[in-house]
Amino acid sequence: MADEDDQPVFVRQGTLEIEQQVALQIAVRSYGVALAPVLGVRHKEVDRLSAELHNLPFDDGVGVCLIGKDLHYLMAQHGEQDVEPYAGWLVENDMDAATVADEIARAIDECGDRFFQPLGELDSIIENLARTKCDQFQLAHLAIATHVSGRLDDAVGYLEEFAARAALEPPFVATQSWGFVRSFVDRFNVDEGGLAFRIPD
Repeated sequence: MADEDDQPVFVRQGTLEIEQQVALQIAVRSYGVALAPVLGVRHKEVDRLSAELHNLPFDDGVGVCLIGKDLHYLMAQHGEQDVEPYAGWLVENDMDAATVADEIARAIDECGDRFFQPLGELDSIIENLARTKCDQFQLAHLAIATHVSGRLDDAVGYLEEFAARAALEPPFVATQSWGFVRSFVDRFNVDEGGLAFRIPD
């Protein structure tokens, strides 16, 4: 029986810094095992800096992706018939397992390249992420990624957007957010006098 603690991740090297990942999310139910593959793109230097600035451990083997998409969502997006986004696959017995594995492998073959190919460079990853950003963590990634790519004005702009949201957060959460801002400013020698906000003491 599959174990929810065992969430395998398969990694393929796209370029020297960019990895293509397929993570298999597993949920054990009374009626079977639900499988939800997620495709993701990771930039190793951005991930390393993100861990450093958030004061988190860094995993050089897998790490955190900048962009991730549910495989069923990608199938629906690309016109697969009778596919519900985020539905996943269900293995109800041992006989189902081989069939489901073949279906997932086929879907990855068909959708994987269409997902990964446009995200082969950091600038294209940044552009994609900028269109879909929706939370603090993504804004932090954008600030780091644009700095790594040499777009320093953009990096400061994303940091200021991050700070504007931090100012509205509850105190406990805001402390963590401002900690990232302080680490970013110190790490990259950002001129605090030129920022549109003040970092709380």
